[in-house]
Amino acid sequence: MPPPEGSPTPARGDALRAVTSAALGLSALESAYAWAERWHHAPAYFALSAGLTLALALAVGLAATLFTLAPSVALAGWVGLCLGLDCPTLEQAWPCGAAALGVALLATRTGCVRRMPPAVLGACTALALATAYLKGASLAEHAGRKGDVLLESSGTVLLLGALLFVLPVLVERFPLRLAVAPRVAALLALGCLCALRPRLERGDGEQRLPPPDYADSTPRASGDTGPSVFVLVLDTVRADHLSLYGYGRDTSPELARLVQSRPNAAVFPRAFANGTWTVPSHASLFTGRLPNEHGAHFSLDGSVRVGFGIADALPTLAERLQQGGYATLAGYANHWLRSMHGMGRGFDRYLRASDRDELPFVGEALRQRFLPGVWWEATKGCARASDVNATLLSLIEPWSAGPNPLFVFANYVDAHGPYAPPAPFRGRFAPWSRTERSEHLALSQTMERRDQLMARYDEEIAYLDHELGLFFGALERLGLLER
Repeated sequence: MPPPEGSPTPARGDALRAVTSAALGLSALESAYAWAERWHHAPAYFALSAGLTLALALAVGLAATLFTLAPSVALAGWVGLCLGLDCPTLEQAWPCGAAALGVALLATRTGCVRRMPPAVLGACTALALATAYLKGASLAEHAGRKGDVLLESSGTVLLLGALLFVLPVLVERFPLRLAVAPRVAALLALGCLCALRPRLERGDGEQRLPPPDYADSTPRASGDTGPSVFVLVLDTVRADHLSLYGYGRDTSPELARLVQSRPNAAVFPRAFANGTWTVPSHASLFTGRLPNEHGAHFSLDGSVRVGFGIADALPTLAERLQQGGYATLAGYANHWLRSMHGMGRGFDRYLRASDRDELPFVGEALRQRFLPGVWWEATKGCARASDVNATLLSLIEPWSAGPNPLFVFANYVDAHGPYAPPAPFRGRFAPWSRTERSEHLALSQTMERRDQLMARYDEEIAYLDHELGLFFGALERLGLLER
């Protein structure tokens, strides 16, 4: 079909320019979002994700050039591949990809899309796709059906289609007739500003600026001060997988060394959590109450409503120690502790360590499918033990020479699935290859795979134990282990 009157005839290479612009724009928006969320990956990981995104775009663009397809059609094909590859299974991938392709092709029928320069159209597509990735699944959440793959995919495709229709119209009607490069830059700048919103909205556990009297040298209590108290939670670590408790693999030499070097150390052979997961267990630890008393647990009436808050009337351990003259500091990795109302009460500083969550767009999906063992720690999500240690020491050092004893709480999640122990610990207890995927344990897995994942779990514990040894060494240099 010939283009409408007034539409420019596509030049050879326009399709390649359009998808390349979209891929580079998508990678820029992804990096801005990761920076806003404080995901501290190595630059090489961002480069890998951007490179894979660009490689897919180049493949689509070259194919479109070969078959003389219009830029808008090439972008529609690229969008369909992106959303299809982002689905975890083939059964989910092809309907989602086909639906995205369909709505994108419908958008190409509008005159403003046909008249738009390829690079500007690519920037519009990148902005629409990024928004669909980040916000499309919220439709299912608002409908009370979070995790419903069909509804989440439908929301993503609908939002993508709406933006692919609306953005070109808005850009064409913008009163200033800018050149191509400024228009592309303006679109991506708008997208980056939206992506930076998490940086501007810090919730509980995210406030990075210290209070005015932080590390105050004034004694908080008269008379003798108590000893410093450290509560270190090793999330999902089983006692029967610690060599300290007689496990066959040497998973906890640093903990064993600490116990053996201190004559007053105690190891408890029997201990029980008051909840089956993070929120009720930590709330019980900090209030001394059962979950039905402190209120931080899932709703029991069958609804999707959740109650993730410690009752305001209940004092917490941090509040009591703060009243007793302690400087109260916390650094943690588990996301639930940010969402848990009241957990930060009584802390002078309650800080989530910098995250390393996987990037949300197509580059990471391609890495997981074709290069799962390259930067596989990205699949882990959350901060690693080294990040928690760095956060804790940044809080502890200003207080360490002061007159007030310290109460320090830490939460480490390295032993939590999916298992992705870092070098040099991966492969310590079972052979490892770059094709191995980072996974949780599951009953559907073969015994051989479960044994392999159990070895990865033990390697995660060994890494965590190593980092604890470094943390104890830092405390010793600060003179804190003596008191």
